[in-house]
Amino acid sequence: MPRDIDIGFPTATPTEAFADAVCDELLSGHTTAGSEGNVLQDAYTGIGTTLIIQKTINQNAIVAAGVDLTGVSSGGVLEVEDVIAKVATAVDSTGHAATIELYTNNVLGNGSFCTMAQAKLPANSTCDFKNATTAKKLALESGKKITVKASGEAVTSNANITFTIVMRRVTAGATIAAA
Repeated sequence: MPRDIDIGFPTATPTEAFADAVCDELLSGHTTAGSEGNVLQDAYTGIGTTLIIQKTINQNAIVAAGVDLTGVSSGGVLEVEDVIAKVATAVDSTGHAATIELYTNNVLGNGSFCTMAQAKLPANSTCDFKNATTAKKLALESGKKITVKASGEAVTSNANITFTIVMRRVTAGATIAAA
């Protein structure tokens, strides 16, 4: 005849309690190759996964000295696949020769990797790698950042620009945040 045995699962069946305990585990503690936790972690931060950073700044803040769009990257290489600049409000771009330039402080391949003429950013517009003045993909090194600056002349509009930077992890665990 079966007996009831109390094994410490007051409100759930043993199967439910076990599943709950497993699902509450932190993935960071599961680093053994091939383990379920490791597979889930790789799916989130593994090689080839996408990382998107977004930063909104006022165009008046874009000066020759530059303003950081990102903090310092860590954990490995990130490939910048696209930069999208979206202007949602009216921009006085007529007749201006200012160029918005995105650049990095990489040791190898440093400098400008995307430029957008202020005249290409009228009200309610979007500019990306496909229609930027110049653009090239960039492998952002660990410990480096992305900055935006004005060249040619100062950016004179008072509109906000939202920069969306789309990156792909070349190194598992590589990360970066908006500045």
